[in-house]
Amino acid sequence: MHHLDPANAPLDATAACVGGQGPASGWWTVRPTQQVLPAQDGSYDIWLWVADAAGRVSRTAGHTSLISDTVAPAAPALAVADVATGSALVTATGEVDVTVERDPGATAWCLLERAASEPSPALPAHDDPCFVALPPARLQLAALGQRVVWAFARDEAWNVSATPGSARIEWREDGGLAAFVWVGRAGDAAFSNPANWSTRVVPGPTDLARFDGHCGARCDCTIDLPTSVGGLDLAAGYPGTLRQGLGQTLTVGGSGIVIAGGTLRGSDSPIDVNGNVTLSGGRFESTSATLSIGLTTETNNTGGLTVSGGQFVAGTGTLVFDGSKGGGLWTEVARIDAVAPLVLNRLVVSVRDPETTQGQNGAVLRLGADTRVIVQSELTLRDGKLVGGAIELRGNLTTTCAGGGVCAEGGLTPVIVNGSGTQSYGGAGTGPLLVVDKVGSIEPAPGTTSYALSGLKLVRGSFVSPTGTLRFHFDREYGLPVPHADEGFRIVGGTFVNRLSALVIEPWVSTEANQNALPIDVGTLDVPTLRIQLDDYNLRYGFNNEWIGLAPTTVLRVAGAFTLMDGRLEGGRIEVGGDAAFYCASERSCAGGGTTELVLRGSGEQSLYQQIGSFTAQLPGATVLLDRVPSAPAARALSDLRLASTPDQGLRLLSGALTTEGRALSVAAFLTLEQGTTLTLAGGVLSYGSLVNNGGVLLP
Repeated sequence: MHHLDPANAPLDATAACVGGQGPASGWWTVRPTQQVLPAQDGSYDIWLWVADAAGRVSRTAGHTSLISDTVAPAAPALAVADVATGSALVTATGEVDVTVERDPGATAWCLLERAASEPSPALPAHDDPCFVALPPARLQLAALGQRVVWAFARDEAWNVSATPGSARIEWREDGGLAAFVWVGRAGDAAFSNPANWSTRVVPGPTDLARFDGHCGARCDCTIDLPTSVGGLDLAAGYPGTLRQGLGQTLTVGGSGIVIAGGTLRGSDSPIDVNGNVTLSGGRFESTSATLSIGLTTETNNTGGLTVSGGQFVAGTGTLVFDGSKGGGLWTEVARIDAVAPLVLNRLVVSVRDPETTQGQNGAVLRLGADTRVIVQSELTLRDGKLVGGAIELRGNLTTTCAGGGVCAEGGLTPVIVNGSGTQSYGGAGTGPLLVVDKVGSIEPAPGTTSYALSGLKLVRGSFVSPTGTLRFHFDREYGLPVPHADEGFRIVGGTFVNRLSALVIEPWVSTEANQNALPIDVGTLDVPTLRIQLDDYNLRYGFNNEWIGLAPTTVLRVAGAFTLMDGRLEGGRIEVGGDAAFYCASERSCAGGGTTELVLRGSGEQSLYQQIGSFTAQLPGATVLLDRVPSAPAARALSDLRLASTPDQGLRLLSGALTTEGRALSVAAFLTLEQGTTLTLAGGVLSYGSLVNNGGVLLP
């Protein structure tokens, strides 16, 4: 037997078979059953001669050819892509195209699929049924989630590649709206071209338009016509830019805008989002027109604008919150949550409550506890309350009524006025809790003679009051946040430029708590008139606990009339130069006494009135003082007077005269007349706990 060349055929049975592998002579004495080829892989010929007993050799040889192949093929290079879209990242159905891009010498292939969290599969046997003779073309994934497809190659000699090739893809199903995935196949970047969508249909008002890695190298898209979609989803794997074309409006439905990757770039036209906007990555460059965010619902909406990652760039546009809700007071309609300061050009708040059966507007725009919004140009409150966080205002403040008698309602969010130069406030409705901390002044806008605020704290700079009425108003329902540290009317620094506007204080509360509803700490402040009405809605349940506290150093000097409709006054001093009247605002809702010192002080006509009946109003203070100019006419009682808000309440005449004009005067504790004073009963009945007369005149 020989494995070289027939030219070397043996001449007789005694000649050695050159290169033979039998006995030393090369001949076998038994029929051969195997042949060992050289160690080197390659192609070999095998020749066989036979000899008889006499040593005669066959004239021709048997022959066969063999290939020696002991080297396993290399791992194949593998790629998979979604059947519908060609995406190498995500498949919506789990059906993927499989391409073996490089597999030298392979004649069979074995595909195995595993979850990405599982290790690579073990080397299959050369005769494993997974090997098929045709290159794989398509595979249905076995489960949702991150998947890895592994490929082993087998060559003609049935050697199996020692390591597999692999490709990764995610099988993800997006529930809810139909998923229209941008693939960009047409190459023109036009949103309106059906060929650019996985469905070959342009998404409409009920469809979710999704942008992710399906688009390959054609990811940029331009909204080239006025467009309305159910939602926009820019996924984390999206590398492109979705542009709003010039002049093209964009309307987004209840699924809102979700951005985790890529860029959404506005233009010069409105973007109206009838849902929420959420950024966890990527970038949103808003329109230079108006971006409106609002959801209409019957329940609380904890969405709105959330920026937990990525970038929100407001540019020169206006951000409007215009959601609405129905049912209940103080219901959250929208929310702003941002981990970094959110810089806006203009902010408009118009969150609506269609149910105002109790005369209150319960819609709330809530800022996250750590959210800080910076408004560069203008803050406009049309409707609804602000709660939580803080707003820095570097421009002007405008409040308006949204329509139908529904107006801005202020709230508990401090709006920190800290712009440069002169800033202004004005409009209808109720402004926010204002904290003035700036260089320069904030003053009424042209045409603004009266204004309402939820609170005012002056820290630095100047606040210029209006010439008509400065009103403090807000409402708080039971169970809502405790009063903010900046609430009330406080002057702790700066200059209050007093144009002698009338002062009206009328918070509306609904709480069982015993709280200072509006702290006042202003030093000495002159006002032409003062009216206070503190309504506690829970009085129907027997609660009327709210009060207004004046700091010990606060003196309100009222040139004209002082009217207290409801609420207890604690601390400080009120000096009245005009008429003083105390009423019950409604059934069981009455002026409620307290410790604030009340002084009747003036030089002109002056009267004192107390509502008495089934429900009786109370005068404030432990002691009511009469300290009038001696030459002034006598102050007059226009009703019976009962000084009994506490068992120790008294009446002390320091200067001037008082006449009851025949009405009853009852003093729970002491009645004191100082020298030069006169008390004229004019036939009225007088009663008291004790009388101290230090030289005054008591006329019957």
